Amino acid sequence: MKWKSQDIITLMGEPTVDDINAIQSILKSVKKAKVYIKNPSEAPQGVKVETGPQGGYYYESGTVGNSKYKQPISFESVYLEKIKNGTGNELFNRSERERHFVLDNTKDINIINFFTSDPDMGIRWKAANRCDMQHLHKLIKDKESIVRQKVAERIDQKGLHIMLNQDDRDRRVNRTIAQRIDLSGLEYIIDKWGNDHLYTEAFDDAQKRFPYVRFLTPVIDEFQKTGKINLNDQFKNYINDIMKNDMKSTIVIEATDEFYNLLDNGKYGEFHHDSKVDWEGSSSSNLALLLKDSIKRQFGGEIRYHDAIKDIEARLQDLYNKYPQELVDNYVKVQKQLTRTYLDVMYPDIDEVTIYRGTEKREVENIKSDLMRNLIQTALVKSNSLSSWTLKNTVAEKFAGFEIGSKSGIVLKTKILKNDIWSTFMSHAYMGDEREILVIGKDRIVDLYTGDFA
Repeated sequence: MKWKSQDIITLMGEPTVDDINAIQSILKSVKKAKVYIKNPSEAPQGVKVETGPQGGYYYESGTVGNSKYKQPISFESVYLEKIKNGTGNELFNRSERERHFVLDNTKDINIINFFTSDPDMGIRWKAANRCDMQHLHKLIKDKESIVRQKVAERIDQKGLHIMLNQDDRDRRVNRTIAQRIDLSGLEYIIDKWGNDHLYTEAFDDAQKRFPYVRFLTPVIDEFQKTGKINLNDQFKNYINDIMKNDMKSTIVIEATDEFYNLLDNGKYGEFHHDSKVDWEGSSSSNLALLLKDSIKRQFGGEIRYHDAIKDIEARLQDLYNKYPQELVDNYVKVQKQLTRTYLDVMYPDIDEVTIYRGTEKREVENIKSDLMRNLIQTALVKSNSLSSWTLKNTVAEKFAGFEIGSKSGIVLKTKILKNDIWSTFMSHAYMGDEREILVIGKDRIVDLYTGDFA
């Protein structure tokens, strides 16, 4: 019989530290193979990530890290006790797999911070993803570039400037610094790094960011002092040009990314990026769920459906372990305020805008039979707390299938207040021609029409 780690765990029950060591001995007989990955984050939880001869990363398959058993409480108590009494270094004598396992499963910041001193590169890299700012500073001069790169992704501006002046010769580290550092740091890079081939990519990134950061810096400084977002004329001109010429919103999307990259030392940058990518992929993605939940709690509405998940609360609790609820809520509030500022430039003389949504008749409940005979009707629509609409009727008609003669498609049309729009194609939603907006869910009366009336 071929044993798997999860089979062994099931038979033995809740494992202790000694159980794990015994399991590791059994698993030594399992044939292992190197699995190459692009980034240590792609490795399963609990495995040791190694650096290959060509600079790539790999882990060995068949390790205990692939198991899905729950964290034994005894692990945390053992580690916390030794950390507290000053004998934590003894823990480094335990197996690397055990230390990976503890770090992967703990939520205790003291244990996470402790592992920033671990002799294993993969463990320090994981700890750098979650440790506090003080311990990130301790990792600034880590001997492994992959750890320093992760530090550069999360550290504050003071730390970025320290790293900038270290003259790090690793391309990836310097590029990450150039992608996050503030205006004075960009000026230094442009002045000093232009003639060294090792800094070519970082220099190019700095040049690309410089114009955005230059005009955004006073906007962010004022917002952090007063809580108000006042766009300068250059920013407003970008928005006006996009609306007037029906252009893609690339330039304002990139400026918005920089806004979050710089605001509060980049505190919201990672979630802004990840949630935007997740939403563009699917409104039923994990981070879309976090947005819906935060909108629901702060501005109203209900999560009526999300990818057929039965236990939404359990999924949310899981997600908030990585993205703290306070961070998500603050980001959602800032994003709503930023969106309103953009909308006042996009539509300066009105407080309501007309929006559309293309869908199928079966998704609209209680449609009267008259609609099936192509008579225009109205209906009460109940949406998720956050949902995608568009400012263009042609886009909604395309999603309803009018172009291909679909008889099952329908378009919803209504007017909403600008204050009911959480984000637009200028700030979070897709930047292309679909003119997508993300609307705060409320029960709304909408007009309905089918392809024969398009």
